[in-house]
Amino acid sequence: MKTMKKVMALLAVMAMALGLFTACGGKDQSKDLEGKWTMTVNLGDQLSEEMGSELEDFSAPFDVTFVFSFAEDGTVELCLDEEAAQASLESLKASLTDYMIEMIYDDLEDDGYGREEANDAFAEIFDMSIEDYVNENIHSQFDTLDVKDLVGDTSVTGTFKAKNNVLTITSDDGVSVYNIELSENSLTLDLPENSKESSEIYEGISFPVTFTKAQ
Repeated sequence: MKTMKKVMALLAVMAMALGLFTACGGKDQSKDLEGKWTMTVNLGDQLSEEMGSELEDFSAPFDVTFVFSFAEDGTVELCLDEEAAQASLESLKASLTDYMIEMIYDDLEDDGYGREEANDAFAEIFDMSIEDYVNENIHSQFDTLDVKDLVGDTSVTGTFKAKNNVLTITSDDGVSVYNIELSENSLTLDLPENSKESSEIYEGISFPVTFTKAQ
């Protein structure tokens, strides 16, 4: 009986030691991250502010989608979905065109012109309709504009490791460390305490940020 108690006690000690060893090793989450994760943010307000005070009442979404790709070989890439961003910019451009056309009509109507009279008066000066004038100017400003000029260079490539809810990314820019909350469909990144990185990613957009698993 005493021998059995000693065996049980020894097994308990071994189990405790194994548990401590496992806890020290921690959970490798790299496999759970594999695949693509996306985050979409609306930068419309920031873009409108840069257009100047004359357009301070203009508001339209400019949705920008970032894609985090974690590969099985331990490489990682963060990039901008340029096609989606360009499509959103085209939509904003159309909204801005309509807004400016109406703004010109409103200004001329305040001076006593009806819409038809306003168009005729405008054509005498600029040799084109209000709609054509606005379209020409909007296109001249936007058609040579790359979405990267608006968002900046957000691309990052390197390697990653994820363990114990900590994501470490090593790239040419150095080593970045983030606290993460990971579920089947969402990945939230936050800066650890005493991090030297800025908490603000863009004006009005700060950590923590959440990515959604791409289908």
